[in-house]
Amino acid sequence: MLKVVIDTNVTALLSRLKSQARWIEPTIRLQAAKGDPEDDKFLECAVEAEADFLITGNIKHFPPGKFKGTIILPPAQFLSVIAKALDS
Repeated sequence: MLKVVIDTNVTALLSRLKSQARWIEPTIRLQAAKGDPEDDKFLECAVEAEADFLITGNIKHFPPGKFKGTIILPPAQFLSVIAKALDS
């Protein structure tokens, strides 16, 4: 029963995100990811979108802290930022 509730919540969240998302096709090319050039595409999208955050579980390949205005965080740290914002 718990799995069904979680699946329903995840499906609802993904549906809401999809309805409010913007499709980004970067026009810039970067070489900023360390160790895995494939990760540059995520930085390119974040910069092109002027994103506030780039959330990744693979933080080691990205520049530390902030890159061209985008804060790079692992998921748990991002959730803390969101929780603080909601408490304010």
